[in-house]
Amino acid sequence: MDTRCPLFGHPFTAQAVASGDDFAAFDSDLCRRPLDHSLYILAVWTCPYCFFSAYQTDYLKPLPAEFREMELRRYTLDTAPAEIEQREIFVGVKYHNAETFYRKQGRDAWFLYDLMLRGTYSCRITVVQGTAEFQSLREQWIKQSWPHKTRFSVEEVNLAVAARVAQELDEGNLAGDSVDTMRYLRADALRRAGEHREAAAIFEDLLKGSELGSELLRDARSQLALCIKEGDFQQKAFEYLQQAQEEGLVPAENATLSVYLQGELMRRLGHPGEARKFYRRAAELPVQQEFLAALIEKQLGRVDAAPALKSKDKKKRKGR
Repeated sequence: MDTRCPLFGHPFTAQAVASGDDFAAFDSDLCRRPLDHSLYILAVWTCPYCFFSAYQTDYLKPLPAEFREMELRRYTLDTAPAEIEQREIFVGVKYHNAETFYRKQGRDAWFLYDLMLRGTYSCRITVVQGTAEFQSLREQWIKQSWPHKTRFSVEEVNLAVAARVAQELDEGNLAGDSVDTMRYLRADALRRAGEHREAAAIFEDLLKGSELGSELLRDARSQLALCIKEGDFQQKAFEYLQQAQEEGLVPAENATLSVYLQGELMRRLGHPGEARKFYRRAAELPVQQEFLAALIEKQLGRVDAAPALKSKDKKKRKGR
């Protein structure tokens, strides 16, 4: 649909986002996976001229001149602004600039927490397709790692792929340039599962020196940028959520869920000890959602297993 930037009046085209129930199962941090991967991305509109970003409803009327003083990040594209599609604008810029606007507007910490959490989801579901050969390889490994035909969690499928590839690499069943391609495949699966820290470490290593082709190296840079921004947004989401709790802004029906999510954000940010504390605290509170008790127990088991995995990784690196 045609719209105008509420800051400077620039005309551009954006896509209206329809809400609905077209979702696959959600991730452990409650990222619901839209069947249309652009849903979270298109929820925030960005002016392709000045890069002002906000939800669709905030494009309905012009903003006061004082908002023109905001420092907005820009994104360089080799396309005239009038021809830029919303999907082409980096989600890191979209949600960063939206946060800048809503902070200036005076939105509360609960609103900003939700915005930043959506930012993390947008980074995760942004697909870097890769070459046709890589897409074929990925499909092959999904079938090998996740043969189930029932309703699935995208997070679980990608974790299964990453684990299967890691096993093949550990057993030394690969040689030559296929090793780097499989390492890329593992990192891609980890990023899609939301394990951005582990994925970023692999992408960084591949970019330092590998036998990947030029197209996969280009894609590795894009993947790494998404990993970094997902971590940035998660850190902000945690801080805003903590502030919202301190200020009594968390709705009563989300009290236990918000404590669980603090744990999940800490786990994904690489702090399993802190995550464990929040999970245990959530386990002691009344559970308002049916699925939450099982999820808390599952994630507690996951962080309890983390130290052993970490020491194993250190041992392997030492012997390389």
